[in-house]
Amino acid sequence: MSEQDAANTVTPRRPVVLYDGGCPRCRREIDFYQRSRGADALDWIDIHAEPTALAGTGIPWVDAMRYFHMLDGDGRWRVGWDGFIALWAALPRWRWLARLAALPGLRPILSGLYRRWADRRFPRRMRECDLD
Repeated sequence: MSEQDAANTVTPRRPVVLYDGGCPRCRREIDFYQRSRGADALDWIDIHAEPTALAGTGIPWVDAMRYFHMLDGDGRWRVGWDGFIALWAALPRWRWLARLAALPGLRPILSGLYRRWADRRFPRRMRECDLD
């Protein structure tokens, strides 16, 4: 392989899930996914407990706390609803849900509902973290 071919080769990355482990609802949901087949192939980072884990990602802690983030196997950050789709696609038992949630007619609706929920949750979480 030439140097140019090596430079153009995409190395798959290990997927990374960022989550707010200080949020009881978020923690329960992540615990559920972590028990799923295939979950051991993902890195799970509790950004509430490990805010320094975001160093080098370019993602501000506040943004990561506001919306779900996942680094997919291609090295792209997926945010909000797209992050959940990427998570479900990475877990064999949940791939059907990823396909359903990504349907063109459903995706914008579900994405909007998620964003509304996340935007309501965020101020409460910041008060709990004493970051108002």
